[in-house]
Amino acid sequence: MPPMPLKDTNCRNAKPQDKPYRLYDEQGLYLEVQPNGGRYWRLKYRFLGKEKRLALGVYPEVGLQEARRKRDDARVQFAGGQDPSLQRRMAKVASQLDHQHTFESVATQWLSIRESSWDPEYTRTVRQPEAINLCWSMDVMHDQLADGQSFRLFNLIDDFNREALTMDIDLSLPAEREVRALDQVIEWRGKPQAIRSDNRPEYISSKLILWAEKHGIRLEHIQPGNPQQNAYLER
Repeated sequence: MPPMPLKDTNCRNAKPQDKPYRLYDEQGLYLEVQPNGGRYWRLKYRFLGKEKRLALGVYPEVGLQEARRKRDDARVQFAGGQDPSLQRRMAKVASQLDHQHTFESVATQWLSIRESSWDPEYTRTVRQPEAINLCWSMDVMHDQLADGQSFRLFNLIDDFNREALTMDIDLSLPAEREVRALDQVIEWRGKPQAIRSDNRPEYISSKLILWAEKHGIRLEHIQPGNPQQNAYLER
């Protein structure tokens, strides 16, 4: 004779005993009551001739109706030739692999390996800032008009959120012009702790160095002979 369906009162009133025992519902679903008072939903089923168990949650976090819904979902799986336990394990592994292979996780692992051989100054340069105005990056791009006339674009961003702070465009952008653009941004944004740049002449000029000293801003230049570090500015 098949067991009578459980009622929620049966689950609520289930008291622990000296040994584990089960309260059966229908279609393989039961509530296992442990001596420590824990109550766990389980599904008993057969797959390829082998009896198996599937955990469906903890009562009362998972109530009777929710446990039945999970049972029905599992029954759809093994009716379609899939083992619910195996599918759950595969989904867990896939989730772990997805997390392990995100760009952030791979970059973090790479950084943890590399930074042991770097000096603290260089490590700070590579790491992403954790708040605004910790570090800005400035760079100049070149392009040409239709008539062949070259022009330059001064770009300034906050490395924390990649926010574009200003862009200045002209045929020529000497250090004085870039200092003026920096002053204008500082008026509304506040000053950064550091500014990162490459080693072009205007960025290592006395004009910019004196300006940075006056404002208490640290200038961080990429390492000479390592143009690939431009990626710090352009990322």
